[in-house]
Amino acid sequence: MKTNFELNMERVFDLPANTTPIGSVPDVRIEQKQLTVQKEPQANTALDQDFDYVRKNAKEIIDKARGAIDGLVILASTADSARAYEVLADLIRTTFDANKGLLDVHDKMRQLNIEDGGKPPSNITNNAVFVGSTSELQQLIKDQRPIIDVTSN
Repeated sequence: MKTNFELNMERVFDLPANTTPIGSVPDVRIEQKQLTVQKEPQANTALDQDFDYVRKNAKEIIDKARGAIDGLVILASTADSARAYEVLADLIRTTFDANKGLLDVHDKMRQLNIEDGGKPPSNITNNAVFVGSTSELQQLIKDQRPIIDVTSN
């Protein structure tokens, strides 16, 4: 007796009813292993959720403003009205401010993470400055440099 799958395949591929399968697929047993994933503890879950919420809203506002700017450009050019150009300029300025606000949210979040024991951003460069005389610097370099004997050749 044929299975529903075989009957459906005969119908889909328009095969004659008297076809026989070439071979059978062996039973395959799939072992299920439980994988344990440990999450890092998040102390500021509310802060992270608020950050994500604010970021998402800011991006939506910026995207909608971009669409409105495109429409206002067409309207201002066809209407040739000073008021339309004024509204367009205000919307562009507001969109620019929203972009700056989004960056401010990122900076504030980064500062909060650093205050909570997170690592500072990797783009900070700490310069070491030697304070002393030239002879003291030469002596320091001489003491740290390996001795090379050039007369032994």
